[in-house]
Amino acid sequence: MIDAFRAYLKGHVARPLEDAFDVIAALPHGAVAAVPETVRQLGLDTLIDPKPDLFRDLGVAMKATLATAHGFTADTARDSLEMMLNPGESDEGDFYGAMDRLVAEQERLERE
Repeated sequence: MIDAFRAYLKGHVARPLEDAFDVIAALPHGAVAAVPETVRQLGLDTLIDPKPDLFRDLGVAMKATLATAHGFTADTARDSLEMMLNPGESDEGDFYGAMDRLVAEQERLERE
């Protein structure tokens, strides 16, 4: 990168940026993954539930997906949720249960 910048300063044409790097791994939807980590660092996950459990994890994951899902397809949102949760750990009923519980807790969550 430094050599390319030096060449640019000398008037040489640098090679395309995508040729300068080899992608060996890429995690999709990094913005989605960043949200729950930030939520945890700020302690906001404990507002949903003070003790770690599936409800809290699902609540944080759903909120993260919604917060970053503008323009996402349904498949992308689902893939992001699966990335944050262990696949097979929860089923559709767990998600609906978490949504029902979040709705029931909405006033308290907004107050706090």
